[in-house]
Amino acid sequence: SSGINAEYGGWEMHKRVKEMYSWVDVTRRTEQVYKECLKPKKPLESRLQLQWMRAPVAGVLFYICYAISYLVFVITSWLQPEETIEIVHSRYHDGTLEKGKPNCLGRR
Repeated sequence: SSGINAEYGGWEMHKRVKEMYSWVDVTRRTEQVYKECLKPKKPLESRLQLQWMRAPVAGVLFYICYAISYLVFVITSWLQPEETIEIVHSRYHDGTLEKGKPNCLGRR
């Protein structure tokens, strides 16, 4: 047999991978990500300005993409106002579909 398993064997490879990771380090980095996600977001204008200052060329492209997406939002909001959109109520109770009620495909 060739490859990694022939050189190290399954158990030896497991030991090497086990030494590569520290659960303390993994949890510390995970906590950092969660803390960063929970920080309050900056206003859109300041984020756009920051992008512009950090990367002038990419910032221009980002501004253009934002402007186009905002324009699409405004046009679709005008074509289909929020008040005219029918609200779909969930048929789920306690995580299970009610018996006898059709699912999204019309099947029971």
